[in-house]
Amino acid sequence: MLCPKCRHPRTDQDDPLIPDYRCPACGIVYAKFGKTLSFTPKPKPEPIKIGDALIKASQKTDEFRYRYRQPRNERKLTPAQALFITISIVTAAWMVLAPSPNATPQSANQKTRLTSQNKDIESQQRDAECQLDANCSAKKAFTGEASVNCQNSIEHMAKYRFKWTDGWLGSKFGLVIWKDVSRTILHAAGGHLELENGFGAWQPYRYICEIRIANGQILAIQMAPGRL
Repeated sequence: MLCPKCRHPRTDQDDPLIPDYRCPACGIVYAKFGKTLSFTPKPKPEPIKIGDALIKASQKTDEFRYRYRQPRNERKLTPAQALFITISIVTAAWMVLAPSPNATPQSANQKTRLTSQNKDIESQQRDAECQLDANCSAKKAFTGEASVNCQNSIEHMAKYRFKWTDGWLGSKFGLVIWKDVSRTILHAAGGHLELENGFGAWQPYRYICEIRIANGQILAIQMAPGRL
């Protein structure tokens, strides 16, 4: 017998103790060597690159999102759903904008007239309450021309330069009271004035203006250094 591995022919000169199924030269078993030769090994898997694996994983993820988790803007409404939404919007708009069945032009005019009458009544009530309050009636009477006359009279009494320190929104006369019980003469006092002296220095002054409300006549102006 010829060995399929080493090609050694078996002869009578070989060791008789070696069995017939084994090669006396290389020691292989003839039957096993034949099976080994008939076995075809599996090909080794190719090494996977990290970049390719990531690309495949991202492709699978995108496919899953597109198939099972579509974005909200890609979802389409069915015709029934669209019709239901349209009817709901139109009904809500009609309920808000539709006129009342009982509303008429005459009733609208009556409501407007009643509203204006209520405003007039409230204004008259506020005026009556203000007349009962001495401070409120005094401040209400000392507006417009009366305030301007007092301001001009005080400015004319300045010997040198003057400046008001009340600001744009402030009040030059913070205290306004009635002098007499009949409420014909007002005393308006304040302390938002600075006058320049002969040395160029500025000094704060307080002032009182006495005015007759009926004709806006200035009765007296009093000024003194200091703050009110």
